[in-house]
Amino acid sequence: MIKFADKNYILLAIYFILSLVFYPVIYLYNNKYYFPKEDYIKYLESPATIALLSILIALFTIIIIQKVNWQKYLKLIIIVFLLISSILISLPVVSSSDIFQYIFHAKIYNQYKQNPYTLYPYQFPDDILLDKVSDRQITAIYGPVWTLISIGLNKISMNDLELNVMLIKILNFIFIILTALLIFKIAKPNEKYLALFFFILNPIIFYEFLLDGHNDIAMIFFIVLAIYLLKTKKYFWILPASTLSILIKPLTIILLPIIFLYLIKRTNLSNVISSIILSIIIFILSWLPFYQGIETLKGFKKISSQASHPLLYLTNLFNLNLYYTKIAMLIFFIIIYLVVIIYILNIKRHSFTNFLLFISILFLLIASFWLQPWYLTILIPLIAVKIPNNKLVYSLNIVYLLLIVYGFLADNLII
Repeated sequence: MIKFADKNYILLAIYFILSLVFYPVIYLYNNKYYFPKEDYIKYLESPATIALLSILIALFTIIIIQKVNWQKYLKLIIIVFLLISSILISLPVVSSSDIFQYIFHAKIYNQYKQNPYTLYPYQFPDDILLDKVSDRQITAIYGPVWTLISIGLNKISMNDLELNVMLIKILNFIFIILTALLIFKIAKPNEKYLALFFFILNPIIFYEFLLDGHNDIAMIFFIVLAIYLLKTKKYFWILPASTLSILIKPLTIILLPIIFLYLIKRTNLSNVISSIILSIIIFILSWLPFYQGIETLKGFKKISSQASHPLLYLTNLFNLNLYYTKIAMLIFFIIIYLVVIIYILNIKRHSFTNFLLFISILFLLIASFWLQPWYLTILIPLIAVKIPNNKLVYSLNIVYLLLIVYGFLADNLII
């Protein structure tokens, strides 16, 4: 029985109340005062967003580092999660136009009967949704599985924009629940509830997936599923799950060598070959509706040539060559990655999740030349499974907020 005087109950109640107030305030402030109504393609975090989100993250951090029996708060936290989620799903997008990008690419396929991987949004100037799309001169840059999902949701919505946005958020909500259940099953028995709460009550999860509707949670679900399959020794399905993750958003391709290495160490060759064949079939089938030769990949090529990373901004300050700086960062990442692989090959007992977490952090900080705050969300389930210790929690939250501030400064003061 939870008493009202319980300190953690009070902290959770404050967090819940502030969440109910802050997220609508963020939307109302941004919509009325910050974003000019005639310019819908300018999406970024406002000073109010940064301030209010920082308060929520700080309060959440105070709650999660408490050394208590979290199991007794299970019902309360589920209620808090469901209520906050329902409000965020109903609110419009606040600081990102990515969700409109998903919908526009789906419309290119559904409404215009064209290929979103070869045609640009600006080629459809009469579409009223174009005003909300920021990257008008880039083709689809997400994996074909996500594009197929977007096409399906767009068909269901019958081109009703508000319904389409809500359907994507509802899908994200489902993926959050499924990922949370997997985290609960993967985590150590005495840390299951802490791991669960660290994920489902995280303000970064709420903000990025349920308010702004980023698709990373679908990618995250399948990579967490791969971890669960490894733990339960269902080796055959690990590569297909990882392939689906990559086919939603290619970011997790960096984890594939470690996943494959663990697979060949844990199961027989015939099982590995069968798993590879199924993964190839999934890959081919998902690309069949879109593939038109090398031109299909031009969006991926363009985005890989762009740069949005705090370390790369330093090249401007010190007059360094951007191309050679990117090459140097990539080489450094590859060297460290090879060292990790050699280490895994030469040690008997090691944590699969720890290496996935380490490589993810290394890639995001060094070799991800296009780095956005929501990319850090892939670290949250990996930290949750590892047992969220204070240093990791502090570091994640600080880097996330710094990236938001950097994006604001880059768009308003530096450039």
